[in-house]
Amino acid sequence: MTRLTYRKEEGPQVVKRELAAVYAGRAIMVELQPELIIFRLKGKRARYILSAVTALEHAIRMEAMRLARQKQLEREQKRKARKQGVL
Repeated sequence: MTRLTYRKEEGPQVVKRELAAVYAGRAIMVELQPELIIFRLKGKRARYILSAVTALEHAIRMEAMRLARQKQLEREQKRKARKQGVL
């Protein structure tokens, strides 16, 4: 399902890709530009633009939240074990 399309013109390289992911019954199309990521639904003209920096910051924030939640669960398990006299 991966189809890559390269622009043959001069200028920045642009990669267009149809993802295997589906949203609302339509395939998701992604266009990777040097500083932008553009999403759209296949068959629709509406485009959703996201800067690469914003996407990276969001991914870092999500990972930090996941790690914090994991540490919180570990602390809760240790507290329960201490209350039960295991530790």
